[in-house]
Amino acid sequence: MFYLSILFFLCFCRHTCFAYSSNLAASPIRLTAKSTIDVSPTRLHRFLASPANWPTIVLSSQSVERVVPGTDLSHPFEVGDEVRELFGLPPIFPLSVTWRCVASEPPNPATSDDALGTASRGALEFVASEGVPGIASACVMRFTLRDSGCGGSDVVLHMEYRPESFVSVLAVPALVADNALALKVLLPAALRPVRSRRETFLRLMGTLYFFAGVAHLWDCLWGGSQLLLAAGSPSSFWDLPGDGQWLAVIWCAAGPLSFFFDQNEFYCRQILGRSGTLGLWFCGGVVCHFAASVCVIICR
Repeated sequence: MFYLSILFFLCFCRHTCFAYSSNLAASPIRLTAKSTIDVSPTRLHRFLASPANWPTIVLSSQSVERVVPGTDLSHPFEVGDEVRELFGLPPIFPLSVTWRCVASEPPNPATSDDALGTASRGALEFVASEGVPGIASACVMRFTLRDSGCGGSDVVLHMEYRPESFVSVLAVPALVADNALALKVLLPAALRPVRSRRETFLRLMGTLYFFAGVAHLWDCLWGGSQLLLAAGSPSSFWDLPGDGQWLAVIWCAAGPLSFFFDQNEFYCRQILGRSGTLGLWFCGGVVCHFAASVCVIICR
């Protein structure tokens, strides 16, 4: 009876998948991912238009190959250029798709109309009509670029394909995660300039402030406020008046906020008008204010 139940379940799943797959041809799958990158639209367009850069930002992409001998994959593609992308899990489960560039419009700042409030825009589109045989067809990968101000770029990835099997439907969550990881994490990391020794030190300080703030918060709430008492506070966190508790919380939050601002130079430029160590300035100001307040409390 147990084996009959398993056989019935497998037959039901096979019938359901076949019925679902038979209707896939009329329903293409469309995915969208967005991000803001701290580089100019022109530089971002050049990077995305060069297929040699794809494996560095797409986790599922293994490598790219020339379709036409002599094609420079490290150079921005023009309309008509083709490239073969290898992905999947080679050699166990190798897959490939041949992309053809059908649109490449680099952003042109000279066309920006400040009076109308329009920003420099660009577009990049690749298609793979055959797609991956037996899995997906009519694949489209379209990038839309726009100047976000302060030297940054807004990028939107539109991906579309027509599923040919149930596997391509089950892969949707993985593709969504892969696209989000590419645009929000790996692409900014690949375009981030090499830091100087000063910038490396400041980033390290921001990271240390983050862990220090978390440790201070733990000490205030559950560790008996050992640091507060050692600094001269007359009482522990829970015995402080309301304004004193708020001050201690802000002091603890200064570390994580310092880390956030120093890891996101785009926001620093929006607030300061240039790249800077906004987080360290903020954390230093809060610490100095906290120390002065503690001195006032002790002198009372």
